[in-house]
Amino acid sequence: MQLLTFLLSKLTIPVTLATSAVGPYLQTVEALTLKSTSEEAVPTALSTSPLNSFFFSPLLVYGAIVIFFLVFILLVVLQIARHIVDLRKITASLVVALIVAVIPLSVRLILEANKLEIRASPDEIPRSIMVTQLTNTSLRITWMTNASKTGLVRVSQAPLDPEHAQVVIADFGNKVKEHTVLLKNLQPGVAYELEILSGGKWYNIEGTPLRFVLDQ
Repeated sequence: MQLLTFLLSKLTIPVTLATSAVGPYLQTVEALTLKSTSEEAVPTALSTSPLNSFFFSPLLVYGAIVIFFLVFILLVVLQIARHIVDLRKITASLVVALIVAVIPLSVRLILEANKLEIRASPDEIPRSIMVTQLTNTSLRITWMTNASKTGLVRVSQAPLDPEHAQVVIADFGNKVKEHTVLLKNLQPGVAYELEILSGGKWYNIEGTPLRFVLDQ
């Protein structure tokens, strides 16, 4: 019995060493949120402006109809005043009035298209993010997406500097659902921040990059 216990203890030694070599988890995050950069936030900024309130007002369609009739009547009145009324000019006035009336509707469609473009797709949102320390100068970042996407990570010393951050492509640029990035040559005891690119959009935690500090 003592011999069996001794053998089992010997067998568990490699497993213990392998686990400790991986290092402790630094943090886990259930899911990230879409980052609002200065370019992406244009529709959001417009949403609080009077101009945006006008273009997204339910009365915009009625306003376009009113504009159409006002412009058309104005052009016809001018033609009557100049005694140059004919069917061709009335038709031209009708076209001009229609174009003027369609302009605000076109602006509304463009704004709505921009909002849809920056909306996070559920298939590309990084989920189950795990930051794991490997050594005192390296770590591994893993995350999952519902659909196969390319991804990358940008990281720098805190605060995150997007212009000078180190950018590492995940999974050799392949489209996958399970993503992995290895970061090396980091400094222990120094605070770092990172963001993840998925589906062409940057993600972080409610506007704040993921922060970590490697154990020394």
